[in-house]
This record gives sequence, C-alpha cells and structure tokens, in this order.
Amino acid sequence: MLLTPIRRAGMLCLVVTFAVLALAGWLPSAQASMRDVGYTITLTADGATTITYDNATSTFHALFDHPTNKPANASEVLLFVDNDTSYGGTHSMVSATQDNYRFGAVSDLSVGTHQIQARYYLTTTATWYTSNTLTITVGKGNVTLGCGINVGTHYHLGQSLTIPFTLTPTQGTPPVDWQGSIFTLTFTGPASVTYSDVKLDSAMHATVLAPETAGIYTLGCTFSGSPSFNAATGKQAGIIISAEHQTGAVRVYTNPTTIRPNQQTTWYVVIPAGPGLPMPTGSFDIRVGNGTSRPIDLSAAGDATVQLTAPTSVYGTIDIIYFGDTVYASGVSSFPLTNPPIPGAGGGAATPVPTIKAGGTATPGTPAPTVTVGTTGTPIATPAGTPVASASPGASSGGSTGGPGAMPLVGGVLGLLVIAGGGTLLWRRRVGTAAATPAEYVWRQEPQADDTAKLPMPPADWGD
Repeated sequence: MLLTPIRRAGMLCLVVTFAVLALAGWLPSAQASMRDVGYTITLTADGATTITYDNATSTFHALFDHPTNKPANASEVLLFVDNDTSYGGTHSMVSATQDNYRFGAVSDLSVGTHQIQARYYLTTTATWYTSNTLTITVGKGNVTLGCGINVGTHYHLGQSLTIPFTLTPTQGTPPVDWQGSIFTLTFTGPASVTYSDVKLDSAMHATVLAPETAGIYTLGCTFSGSPSFNAATGKQAGIIISAEHQTGAVRVYTNPTTIRPNQQTTWYVVIPAGPGLPMPTGSFDIRVGNGTSRPIDLSAAGDATVQLTAPTSVYGTIDIIYFGDTVYASGVSSFPLTNPPIPGAGGGAATPVPTIKAGGTATPGTPAPTVTVGTTGTPIATPAGTPVASASPGASSGGSTGGPGAMPLVGGVLGLLVIAGGGTLLWRRRVGTAAATPAEYVWRQEPQADDTAKLPMPPADWGD
C-alpha cells in the first residue's frame, strides 16, 4: 500500500517536468513557431551603381532564402532607400525554399551617396530581416545650354536685347536648379563685349545692350553649374548688329510691264546705296497679291534679276521687302502692278539674225510674233524711236527710302527684221545683265513676322 502514493508522486513529477520543457520550447512541436528560422535576403543591382543626376538607377532584385520555413507573408519584401522611402516589387517563386523579388529603377536621387536595402518583416516575432547594403553614387548631371535671339532680325547699335536662356538635361527630364547660378554673355565680332554675372528673370531671360559697333557677331554664354548639374557653355552665331542707314530709292522693272495672275514675269530689282555708303547686301522678297517669293540674293551691284510666275491672285501693290544688313536698315517699298520694262542700251555693229518661234508667221495687220535671239534672254518689242522708260522710285517705308541711286543698264544689240508682206519689227537681244542668270523662286503664302530665312530655291512648279 506504500507503493501507490510513491507511484502517484512520480507520475506528478513527470507531468511537471514535461510542462517545463514545453514552456522552454524544447519540444519539436514548439520549434517551428518559437525559434529564429534564419531567413537571408541577398540584394543585387542589375546595372551600374554610379550614375549621374539626370539618370535613374538600374533595376534591382532580391533573393529571399527561407530553408526551414516558408513565411506566411513572403510577398512583403520591400526595397528601402536611405532607410526611408520604400518600394514594392514583383514576386516570383524560385523553389520551395527561395523567392525572388524584382524592383524597378529609382529616379530623382540627389547628388551624393545613397544606401539601398531589401527588408522583410516577420510578424510572428516582430522582427525585420535586412539584406546586404548597396551604395549608389550619384554625380552631377550634364546640360545643354542655349542662348540666342533671332538671327534673321537686324538689331541696331546699343539696342536693348532680351535674350532667352535654355538649360536642357542631356538625359532624363529632371528640373535644372539654376536659380543660384552665375551666367555670362559675350558678343564676339568687330568688337568684343562681355557681361558678367548676368541675372535671369523667372522666365530665364536676360536683358543686355547690343554692341556699339556694327557687324556680324557670335553670342556666347556660360552657366556656372549648380548643386545638381555641371557647368556648360553655348553660343549663337550670326547675330547682326546694324548701323541702320537708309538705302537709295528702290526701283522695280518687269517684263511684261503689268503683272497678271499665273503669268511668267522677269523681274529686275535695284536697291541702290545710300549717299557715301557701300552697296547693300543680303536679300529681299517680292510680295504680290496672295504670294511672296522666297528670299532673293542681291548681287555685288545691289540688284537682282529673277523669273517668276505670278501668283494665282494679283491685287494691291508690289512690295519689295528688303531684310537689311550691317549697314542698312530693313524696309518695305511699294509699287503699282504696272512698272517700266527692263531697261537696255542699243548699239553694236554686229546684228545677229533673230529666230522666230514655231508657229510665228507674220502677216500684215496681225500682231508681230514673239521672237528670241539664240536660246537666252527675253525679247522686248519696242517701237522705233520710242525711248526706254526709266523707273520711278517706289513709295517706301522702313529703311528703303532715300535719294535715287545709280541705275545700271542692261546692254543690248538692236536690229530690224523685215517681215514678209511689209512692215518691220524692232528687236533687241539682251547680251548681259547686272545679275546672275535668272533663276526661278517659289511663291509662298504671306510670311510670318520672323520669316527671314534666306534659302535660295531651285526652279520648281509654282503655287500660291
């Protein structure tokens, strides 16, 4: 009977012992939920870890290894930047004990170094598991600097100029922190003028004065750099600073003398020099009705000869729009639709035989046929004894007013052709002009205010 209490006491001791062991976590049934399971996370950058400010980082991926236990919330691995901002990734299973996470590129990191980590939070133990640390180094970005004004516009001496600046990242689209930077402007040409520490307004415009010496300048500019971007330089060539003198009176001659729609016309335009000044250079437009020619270059003699087919609609006046140069101001001269014929001078013993175009048989009482001499030139039928009309100065505005200039004449040879059936035809062969061989220019619609590009056009069909 004494054994029964002893046995009961032994059994009670075993129960207490197992209870203590269970509380201590020694039993296999408690191991999975109570013991640190040893998760590991390995973070890798998919590209360079040194970038510039105007670039984003590469993408990243993290390998989450959980050899003894698959976590219940494995999809909650996050990418942390500088222990602050976090980003989610795309999860995929590698195996029963591994998961992979891919994270996108990180943009807009400031210049300097940044720490990148992947982390997982185990809720059952309130524990963060952290990967290795990647260091991303961000250097200053590069920009393209622009500064310039309309190269087709002529500016006068000492004129106040508003010059826009542009700063464009060479890669990416981050804003440029230019507000505390230093800018300079330099005019290089017949004179050199530099403006240091130029102040820009909120629209990135600077206001300076043009040089006091006329000529063609290159405008250079510098940007000192900023906390996020390197220094840069830029330039704009072809800035024209003009003395803005007035030309002589512009003259216009045409064959035929009256401009009609869709009619091929030869134009001779003279823009003379002002008193005591060199000949004008550059180019001009001819505007008639609903069309404006491409810019036409002046010869060294200040004139030009071109062939044009008139626009489809002809009305109002003929406007000669001179663009000016470093000596002369730009301006517009207006003329009526009927002007004197292109002038010429007779003389010369040799009298070439004219060629009558096919179908041009002359009979008394009918208009004389059109004749040409050789294959060049434009015939001008003028009654014998009638002097060649001289052009009158056009009504001008802007910079094309002033005294009349010398008018170079077109040389020629006069002769008489006896026409069958009676009568004579006076013909003149043009043997030279003051400009190059006539070339055709395309009519275009009314130009915009800054339409000053000077592009010669090859012969082409005509449009409005």
